[in-house]
Amino acid sequence: MVCVQCVLTPLVSDDEFWSLLQKRPESSADIISDIYDGDEYSQLCQSGGFLCRQTNPANISFSFNTDGVAL
Repeated sequence: MVCVQCVLTPLVSDDEFWSLLQKRPESSADIISDIYDGDEYSQLCQSGGFLCRQTNPANISFSFNTDGVAL
């Protein structure tokens, strides 16, 4: 079993890595290519939303895939 905290702690402690996390990918209004382009995610990023960068600049989003392994 992988300790997620053990993997992520050194990464988010690295200033260069953290700086790269702050960049958001460019998106097109009419093409959904990943989670950043979805309507629900966009609403959460609006002012007052859980992922609003102005009120919570330290938020990150990631996907976790198990490749068929039951959790």
